[in-house]
Amino acid sequence: MQRLVLHFLDPDCAVEVTPDMVLEGTPVDTSYVVSLATQAGVPIPNLLTAAHIGSTIQATVTDTLTGNSCWGLLIVEDKLPPEIACENIEIPCAAAQYAPDYLANVLGIAAAFPSVFENCSAYTLTYIDSWLDLACNDPQDRSAQLQRVWTATDASGNQATCTQFIYFQRVHVDAVLFPADTTLDCSNPLLGPLYTGQPYVEAYGVQFPLYIGDLACELDITYVDQEIPLCGTSYSVLRTWTVYDDCLPTVPLLNPRTYIQVIFVKDLAGPTFDCPKDTLVSTDPFTCNKSLDLPDVIISDNCSNIAEILAVWTVNGVTQSLAGTLTNFPGNNLWNADTLGVLGYANNLPAGVTTIKYIVTDACGNSSTCTFKVTVSDGVKPWVACDEFTQVSLGNTGVALINASTFDDGSGDYCAPIFSKRAGSKPMLASRPTGFMTRFGFAAPM
Repeated sequence: MQRLVLHFLDPDCAVEVTPDMVLEGTPVDTSYVVSLATQAGVPIPNLLTAAHIGSTIQATVTDTLTGNSCWGLLIVEDKLPPEIACENIEIPCAAAQYAPDYLANVLGIAAAFPSVFENCSAYTLTYIDSWLDLACNDPQDRSAQLQRVWTATDASGNQATCTQFIYFQRVHVDAVLFPADTTLDCSNPLLGPLYTGQPYVEAYGVQFPLYIGDLACELDITYVDQEIPLCGTSYSVLRTWTVYDDCLPTVPLLNPRTYIQVIFVKDLAGPTFDCPKDTLVSTDPFTCNKSLDLPDVIISDNCSNIAEILAVWTVNGVTQSLAGTLTNFPGNNLWNADTLGVLGYANNLPAGVTTIKYIVTDACGNSSTCTFKVTVSDGVKPWVACDEFTQVSLGNTGVALINASTFDDGSGDYCAPIFSKRAGSKPMLASRPTGFMTRFGFAAPM
């Protein structure tokens, strides 16, 4: 009987223990029987699997003819390394990232990781990279290559390696794409290429930026800006990109290649101001309307100067307008971009409700509006004028009926019609109550 180290060579990570694997010499398997047990004496099947790796198993061999037996220990080990295979891949020279996760998950390259078969246990993958720049005369037109040595290690420490080459395909000037025109808000314009775009190439459905000063693709990239004023503080930037291919000869219009990108820095928002509140006013004396001094407003704009302020309203279907003035105001912080809009008087607003609209426009034509309501109420009492003495004649019946308007001497109201009435001191006709009446009866004294 021998103390045996058992090697798992089967691809399915299982082996059946037979007498000739335990006994010395060349025994006939049919003459012996092998039984296995743990060191605690618990019997186990003769088929050893990955579950037994690292365990010490007691093996007992019995002669089927004599009944004699002997025993020994089996140490179960996995000595079979993983099987690993690598594939080479190509990516554009502008690819700044080439980690396996990026290649697999972003670019969708299935060969980013090697294929591994391990028969018995889980395994880990590690790699070591070695970079090599290639010259412009590379026959495969490659800018560089990366040698990536992969190592697969199983739970028993068995290792296998493979070598993968990642080739960075050279990009020439005719394949370069340029950033599109863009518009920025003038309040905080970020003009750098990181924000407005830069030249790039496309591959695997991904845009790969070509950074200024990065010579990975043997491309020299520069730009020059020219600023052109627009309205207010708005302006446009003409950005002229120049790309030169170090691996190609200089050819006018082809190498270097130029492109103009237009970046607009615009005032895209209208002015801001607080809208006046709805207000209630009384009519002016001796008239049924109101000339109202419209409220001033403080106006701000994110970039441009204020061009105008206008008030608009409608009276009897006719649109009225009033252009205001722009001025400074007491206590104004001149570091703030604000101004005071003064409208002045809106004349002859009729009794009732009038909607006033403010329209404020900046130097770039952006407008902001708001509306508020002005209610003009008739707050003036009617005036009364009466005849002090009035003579009347009695009729044949001895009674005279007189209208109250007979006593009116020019009473009136500026906003509404009046009703002439007279207070009688006592009734002349028995059927009439005391109070206000529009007609009065007088009878001859008895």
